[in-house]
Amino acid sequence: MKSLPIGDPIKTSQIIHDYGLRAKKSLGQNFLTDLNVLENIVESAEITPEDQVLEVGPGIGSITQQLAETGCKVVSFEIDQRFITVLDDVLSEYDNVAIINQDVLKADLDKELSVYFDLDKPIKIVANLPYYITTPIMFKLLESRLKLTSMTVLMQKEVADRIVANHGSKNWGPLSIAVQMVGDPEISFAVPPKSFNPAPKVTSAILNLRLTGNKYQDVIFDHQLFDQVVNAGFKQRRKTIYNNLKQAFGAKGKSPEDIKLILKNANIPENYRAEQLTINDFIRLTNCVQLR
Repeated sequence: MKSLPIGDPIKTSQIIHDYGLRAKKSLGQNFLTDLNVLENIVESAEITPEDQVLEVGPGIGSITQQLAETGCKVVSFEIDQRFITVLDDVLSEYDNVAIINQDVLKADLDKELSVYFDLDKPIKIVANLPYYITTPIMFKLLESRLKLTSMTVLMQKEVADRIVANHGSKNWGPLSIAVQMVGDPEISFAVPPKSFNPAPKVTSAILNLRLTGNKYQDVIFDHQLFDQVVNAGFKQRRKTIYNNLKQAFGAKGKSPEDIKLILKNANIPENYRAEQLTINDFIRLTNCVQLR
């Protein structure tokens, strides 16, 4: 008789009991125990046997097992030493899975993954990220030299809403802009608290990000300045773009008249707020700041 999948609530409870485990709040741990959600994550990621998949935060291996069943190569980074023995045991039948006991934020990804993957070939990300470090992990991966083609991430729905937001909405901000510059994000589906053990206090969501590379690489004169302009624009969301830029760049030698002229040259009204600006607006604004 085939044993229950790891993500089955009964199997999860058994593993937690047998190994004396408890989810650590300090690491944002929650065990996903909804088989429909687990299967939908793998389906959303469009995993095939030919894929190389980097997983972050396998926990007791619920998603890992679903990935391994597709026949793809899986490398999982797990920071919590308690789970390593569990993962070695419950995934022992899969020879296409490797577990690395490291903090992915501190890991040399090229060095670690080169042992298992062909780094000249595409890699997909699948992750159940702790809510408190979702953004740092995403950007560590996005800024790596890996040939990433997609990210399928389970995260707090509030964060996912910010990532997929359009300009003009209250959720539009630096995070939306940074992610949408390198890919096309969409929310596949929401995941209720009851799908986890223990249940978190917030709703989660599966975010799919199809990576395109920086679509604006050749039209931004200074990428560091672009980040400064975006962050300055959203510094105080209720203030106009003029007031925020005046405050941010006044200390750098820009007079109020300079700021007005910059906005005029960028074709942006002084009374606009940052949430009203598109990515292209911020690019024009950045280039005008640099030229002034």
